[in-house]
Amino acid sequence: MFQLGFIQLSLPWLMVLRNLRARWVRTILTALGIVVGVAAMVAVNATNNSTLKSINRFFDEAAGQSDLVVETAALGERFDEAALATVRRFPGVVAAAPGIVGVTIPAAEADGWEEQYGAGGNIVPGTNFWLMGRDMAADVGVHTYTLVNGRLLQPNETAFNMMLVETYAEEKGIEVGEDFGILTPNSGVVKLRVIGLITKEEIGISNEGVIGITSVQVVQELFAASGEIDQIELIVEDEISGNTAALDQFREELGNRLGAELAVKLPASRGQSITDSLQSYQQGLNFFSVVSLFVGSFLIYNAFAMTVVERTREIGMLRAVGATQRQIIKIVLTEALLLGVVGSVAGVGAGLLLARGLVITMGNFAGQTVKEVSATPQSMLTSVIVGVVVTLAAATVPALQAARISPLQALRVQGNVDERRWLTMGLKFGPLTVVAALLILYWVPFRPSVAFIIGSGTIFMLLLGATLCIPILANGLEWVIRPFTLLLFGNEGRLGSSNINRARGRTALTVAALMVGISMVVGINGLTSSFEQDIDQWM
Repeated sequence: MFQLGFIQLSLPWLMVLRNLRARWVRTILTALGIVVGVAAMVAVNATNNSTLKSINRFFDEAAGQSDLVVETAALGERFDEAALATVRRFPGVVAAAPGIVGVTIPAAEADGWEEQYGAGGNIVPGTNFWLMGRDMAADVGVHTYTLVNGRLLQPNETAFNMMLVETYAEEKGIEVGEDFGILTPNSGVVKLRVIGLITKEEIGISNEGVIGITSVQVVQELFAASGEIDQIELIVEDEISGNTAALDQFREELGNRLGAELAVKLPASRGQSITDSLQSYQQGLNFFSVVSLFVGSFLIYNAFAMTVVERTREIGMLRAVGATQRQIIKIVLTEALLLGVVGSVAGVGAGLLLARGLVITMGNFAGQTVKEVSATPQSMLTSVIVGVVVTLAAATVPALQAARISPLQALRVQGNVDERRWLTMGLKFGPLTVVAALLILYWVPFRPSVAFIIGSGTIFMLLLGATLCIPILANGLEWVIRPFTLLLFGNEGRLGSSNINRARGRTALTVAALMVGISMVVGINGLTSSFEQDIDQWM
């Protein structure tokens, strides 16, 4: 009997390994479908985590010891430095340090220089030069400057002197005591004397260290910003900074005193404003990574469906010698399980490699350099589990079909694949599903908190409905392309086009995989273009 002793334990695995080896090309292609889907999930999750950590780390370090930051409500604008006096007089403020930045380029690099723009439309960090104006007297306690060579800028020093970051000075071959020329809007080339070099730490990491630090007055003079500043960094009393509720109340009260044009923020919230703008893009990437697994499930189903048809005689013979339906299902699903595990584990490795490229793109969107790829064990394990589950789910229908093969079918010359169910399902559910999905997408309003979840589910609903419609359209499509295939390939072309109607199920899955793939390309391009416009407006 099929169920006896060692045979019951080993036969399914022996048959699985033999089948995978016998059809090794299909095995590899099916596994690649799983690898791509899982790799996309791992890469997107790792990229999102890495980008958010890098942005928050940058703003936390660059903010120094400041508890709060005053900026314009609309980022990137300057405001009247008279607000500084209001802030300093406000109860609870220990120190208030103004700052202003002039964006320029070194005069020595002006010939043939071009700004390098990232994917988000903003300038890549480190490709221009920031002249940062600081009040060194007020910076005490707010920022720490670690001197490497020369001397620090002195309080109330208004001469055209500046400090450079050590790494940038070494890269450009600049020594203490030399003059460094920059381009300015009104005065053309202006030279500033390099009086000291500081480490690439804290405020020195701004713009990848491509900065010079001088007085507020010098930047205001050179960049036609008399009486204006970009920000005020605050240190507040310990009783306020150490109490979240008290700090929130302080922010609200100071914000009311300054007016609606200015905003009082936590230093980390500046990074959060960027991560918030990235959120929709990251959600879109997450969605498309799941869609890639959706496409992979089509490929998996197609592969196992063809395997079942090819092995009709073999499965019928097994049924004839006593194999139960449960054992046949076990054989097919064991094959799927093995493919799912191998493909998912390989997908994790491929995803980590893919993430190294994606973090560069995401960093360009955010205007930051992301140096590390960060993937949590939980996200990698989740991706493996999802990959295995999707593989088993896609192989379940072929497994049930295999279990229904009777011993008599082993005597037939060819496998009998009933395609009528595809037409029945398409006629019943295809158009209805497409119409319902379109109505939900374009006419049904949802709260923002649930819009992404419902929208993602509706997109899957639309793709599924379109897939069900393909068998209905197969005959019409074949009629349209037949003259072209006949003209190009003769009778062979006629036979090829007629095969579309002979295997409508396989045609539906193949066309659906291509359709979803093209939809992903169009969707990601649209998402990227929309995000670029948002970033351009934000910048």
